[in-house]
Amino acid sequence: MKRNVISCWPVAAALCLLLSLASCSKDSKADLSDLLSTVPAEADMVMAVDVKSTLEKAGAKVSGGKIELTGQLKDALAKADARSRESIEAVLQGDAGVRPTSLVAFAKGYHVWVTGILDDPSKFREYVGKSEPSLKWQEESGVSYAGRYAVSGDQFWCYDKPGVDPLEVKSFIGLGDKKSFLSTDYAEKMTEGDYQMRGIVSTSSRMVGGDSFVKQAQMQMALQTLFSDAAYIGFTLEMDNEECQVRGQMLTSSFKPAPYNLPVARIDSKTISSLNASGDMAFAVGTNSKLVEKIQGMLSQTGAVGKLYNTIIAPIDGTVAAFVSQPDGAGRQISAVIPTDGSNLSPLTMALEGSDMKWHREGNSLIAGTPQAPSGAITSAIFAKEAGGSLLADRKSVV
Repeated sequence: MKRNVISCWPVAAALCLLLSLASCSKDSKADLSDLLSTVPAEADMVMAVDVKSTLEKAGAKVSGGKIELTGQLKDALAKADARSRESIEAVLQGDAGVRPTSLVAFAKGYHVWVTGILDDPSKFREYVGKSEPSLKWQEESGVSYAGRYAVSGDQFWCYDKPGVDPLEVKSFIGLGDKKSFLSTDYAEKMTEGDYQMRGIVSTSSRMVGGDSFVKQAQMQMALQTLFSDAAYIGFTLEMDNEECQVRGQMLTSSFKPAPYNLPVARIDSKTISSLNASGDMAFAVGTNSKLVEKIQGMLSQTGAVGKLYNTIIAPIDGTVAAFVSQPDGAGRQISAVIPTDGSNLSPLTMALEGSDMKWHREGNSLIAGTPQAPSGAITSAIFAKEAGGSLLADRKSVV
């Protein structure tokens, strides 16, 4: 449903990826089924990463178990601190015994695991010992473990905090056909096709709703209002040169596309183009009178505050779009277009003025913004082309 396109430097994306793997590791697509068989079916998040493809798309060369950085990637590595650079270089040169091809990350409760394949388990244990001399490898139930790391056979696990439990790792290994993620209806989508990163995240997890129980409950109410059986968000990430595109889809508990409950209103690219703005972030949502009426019905059940918002959104009719930037040391700069039916605009214009935005009318549309207009790499022309026809779209420029 939602298409989120993020413009980012390949240097930042690849370096962050390498940093996250510097002391952990990677798997291969050929091994992906085996890895998914050690991930619990009820995991809150599961993501498969084709590291080789991602790095190559970002400008690296992967050959013979080694990774060679070029151009901006090489420059970025030179700017890293000494310890990070040493760890990254060890992975790049194969000195950590890892296989630089792919990996699987998954969340269980409040913690994240990364698992993958080792070309040389002994070399990996030796590298961890050199990197963190205070760690001592121990053995229990067929699992070697030290600090946040664990190894069994040629598979490794990296926990998001020190103190990995070898018995929990052993439970992953012995999940069986019906209790692993490989048994789910989404596993086939992750083990087939050409992609760089793909996965699912449960809508009930803290990754979607936040740590607060209240916020999680509010998020669940919103999602279940918008969609039928909104259990997961499926996502695919693709990187190419300086673009990183993330596409998401709401999924049911059986991993099918979740039906959208509200009246459909698609984004009109012409409205975005008419704003003739730019920014570091952009947002657009399609609306129509039926959609507004449906939302007003929902807000009416929330008391006086809901009724206030009802009067503000009542005249909105069309594609609402905004461009935002926030320079260092400056406040947020906004430029927006809000199409209306032309009636009873006072509550809406008062809300804009209360947000320190100026506005003027062009026909039935309100053109609103802060005194200082935003600027950035995302232009109206670019965003209009990408967002047209979607229900909801946003784009961020990451530098």
